[in-house]
Amino acid sequence: VETFVAHIEGKQAERIAAERQRDEQVEELRECRRTL
Repeated sequence: VETFVAHIEGKQAERIAAERQRDEQVEELRECRRTL
């Protein structure tokens, strides 16, 4: 059971990290558009 819970928590952590990375890319795109 612990490994299953750890697996779910790991998936959540991956999703959070992916969302954070995507937000950073969006910010970079906004900066690029601002300079254009």
